[in-house]
Amino acid sequence: MKFTGKEKWLYYLAVLKTSQTGKILTLEQKQIISDFIRKKICPEIGYDEWFEMEKEMIKLKTEIMNLMYEGMQSSISGKISEEAKKMFNESDLIKLDESMKESLSSLDFEKLQVVFNMLPEKERKDLEPVFKQVKKMSEDYKKEKKNG
Repeated sequence: MKFTGKEKWLYYLAVLKTSQTGKILTLEQKQIISDFIRKKICPEIGYDEWFEMEKEMIKLKTEIMNLMYEGMQSSISGKISEEAKKMFNESDLIKLDESMKESLSSLDFEKLQVVFNMLPEKERKDLEPVFKQVKKMSEDYKKEKKNG
């Protein structure tokens, strides 16, 4: 199977947004290198289509982050939504719950704080309440586990 031009471009955008190299480039550098790569691997993608894909990726990222937060919140709090109960069988929900609680107890919040501090200001502002809540949950879970 070969990727279509659109699939190649979406993958490129994902790499650009998640790689260390992509994160250190200025906006202007990203635009120039993106245009170079687009012309090389998928010249059929025009600027308008590129722009529309970017907007969709931003919307999807927000939706995914909200769903991840909702799943973590539901799992940790033990309040699984009716929608989730319909979508997943009980054993899947138990695995999610156990996994989330166990992962919370092993999080290194000092390292996470360093990464968190490197995020752009807007993302930090958006994620700060979640970060604080997860940190508190981790501390509570460690106490609960310790007290047995």
